[in-house]
Amino acid sequence: TRLTSLSLANNDFTGTFPQEILQSCPLLEFANFEVSQWTGTLPTEVGRLSHLRTLHRIWPLFCFFCFCVLRVSLNRLSGSVPSELGACTNLTILTFGQNQFTGTLPSTLANLTQLEVLYSTDNAMEIGDLPSFIWNMTTLEYLGLGKLEVTGSIPTHVGQLRKLTQLHLQGNDFLRTTIPSELGQLTNLTSLSLELNRLGGSIPSTLGNLHRLRTFHLEVNQLTGNLPTEFGQLKSLRTLMIWGNRLEGIIPQQVCNLWDGNLTRLADPRCTAIAYGGLQCLNRPCCHECPTYPVISEPQGSNRP
Repeated sequence: TRLTSLSLANNDFTGTFPQEILQSCPLLEFANFEVSQWTGTLPTEVGRLSHLRTLHRIWPLFCFFCFCVLRVSLNRLSGSVPSELGACTNLTILTFGQNQFTGTLPSTLANLTQLEVLYSTDNAMEIGDLPSFIWNMTTLEYLGLGKLEVTGSIPTHVGQLRKLTQLHLQGNDFLRTTIPSELGQLTNLTSLSLELNRLGGSIPSTLGNLHRLRTFHLEVNQLTGNLPTEFGQLKSLRTLMIWGNRLEGIIPQQVCNLWDGNLTRLADPRCTAIAYGGLQCLNRPCCHECPTYPVISEPQGSNRP
């Protein structure tokens, strides 16, 4: 068949993934199978879709002018992610998150040197250490590897992904490892999710370089120390979630001043005892989200930071 564009997204289809489509439509330029209820494995025939191309694709977070798209997220697919995907060397968008895939990311994905979006969050995979080939994918603009049983640490090589605008590594197990200061090199980031990872140590001051950051999630880790005063430079920040940590000291005035800009959320909305990650409030305006949260009386003659 000469079919070049096919979207079966947002339906209530059931049964196994339609392998016959991949076999009989080798000229597909656009394929979208998201938000249905396909089951079974993703067929190895996906490697035949080397012609996948599209001129324009809109999805909830971005508008892309891209050249190759394969989207199978939000189904019930299982088994391993087929290594044959590495044959689709024109891919720029690859999403297979929120399925039931197991195993790890195939090393053949290293062949996808034009990839701009990789979304595999929320599968039943056990990745272990983050694959080293990811840090060579310098064309990536979106990387979603949340809830994949990633262990080990966040490598310093993450600083090589200078085009990233969104990085989501939440819900893994970086037990007591620290946040690499090299994250501060990703100055195009608008969204950074590191919550629910058991990360320890202090928060690097270099993250104050992320001037485009709008959403930053650090909640439910084991972070210590205080918020860097450099966070006061994050003028675009709207959400900074820090609750559920082991931070100490007083929220820096530079951070409190962000309320005069775009900041709309800082505390745990439940206003628990760890609503500010263990930090204390110097004045009520800084902690106005939680009216009953204790406020320290400013000592006479003290100079605010």
